[in-house]
Amino acid sequence: MTRVCKEIDDWLENYYENKIKWIVELSNGEHVYQDDGRNLNEESAWIRLGKYVKENGLTVVAMDLNFRSYWKRLPRDADGYFFVNSVMGQFGSQHTIVYCIAGHLEDGVIHVSKYEMPVLDPIETDTRDCETAGPCLIKNI
Repeated sequence: MTRVCKEIDDWLENYYENKIKWIVELSNGEHVYQDDGRNLNEESAWIRLGKYVKENGLTVVAMDLNFRSYWKRLPRDADGYFFVNSVMGQFGSQHTIVYCIAGHLEDGVIHVSKYEMPVLDPIETDTRDCETAGPCLIKNI
């Protein structure tokens, strides 16, 4: 059985002090927290979440992004949810931009936004094809 993080513990609090994290609500009422980097067989919590919902016949009903006191709620009860962590930098520069791309699936189209720390306001919005999204998309249908 695939392991997901269902409670906030000290490790999670410390690890995500300076990172954006996702929190999802599942159709059975469970909440799952992003815990990349916990030294599990599958490092990506999003990929583990995708396996967990399939193994248990569940769906993702809500998704939030969080950075410290900033929160962003994605549309509830979507056909699916998309997430990927990203970083951007330039050779010769010490400035690195940490962000995530997150969104929801609606009528076969993924609506995504780029979110940067700290305020989680969408910087850019775009659409993506669900057929090429790979494991970044967890479909509910």
